Amino acid sequence: MSDDHVKPRWSSSIECGLWLRSRLAPFRENTVASLVPADYKAYARLLHPVSTPQHGGRQVRWREVAQWSNLELTSTSQFASIAMGPGSPRSDLPWSGQGPAEGSLYAADAKVLAFILRQWTSSPEQCWFGLWSGYGPHRESYGPELELDSRTYNVFGGPVENAFETTLTTKERHTPNLWWPEDRSWFVATEIDSQSTYLGR
Repeated sequence: MSDDHVKPRWSSSIECGLWLRSRLAPFRENTVASLVPADYKAYARLLHPVSTPQHGGRQVRWREVAQWSNLELTSTSQFASIAMGPGSPRSDLPWSGQGPAEGSLYAADAKVLAFILRQWTSSPEQCWFGLWSGYGPHRESYGPELELDSRTYNVFGGPVENAFETTLTTKERHTPNLWWPEDRSWFVATEIDSQSTYLGR
């Protein structure tokens, strides 16, 4: 789809997201099921880049950091577990900045993911997105907010490509924290304090 894709529209209803209240595990359990409904057949974890061109550096992935530190990168690794090489702190860090972004998928990665997921839903033109309400005012007039166990979200709808639309906020640029198609064939979640994004399909 071209860059002039349909712009996102704020939802006047939260009906689209009410199903999540009974499908997510309590947030205090701190499991993937607290972020993504547990009845999908497969799950994946997307690691946010450690640094990116948009923040003045080159793109650095966790794999490169693990190679630098000579520490194992596993499916459960946290960034801190691979970022402390022998003799740290060191001056030869392969990344710049503070490390992976929390709470927002790298927009370039979201664009690729949206392209892939478009092929795995019968409703690519009707997807729903939840943006954490704590980011600040997103619009002139607030509509209903989707309240889940741990967070409250403003909801907007549109084609799957709106997942990498980052112009809805007035203070900072964020990709949605939740996104799913009308047919619920997959679900993407980025917890606001997490350096990873989770996908269920």
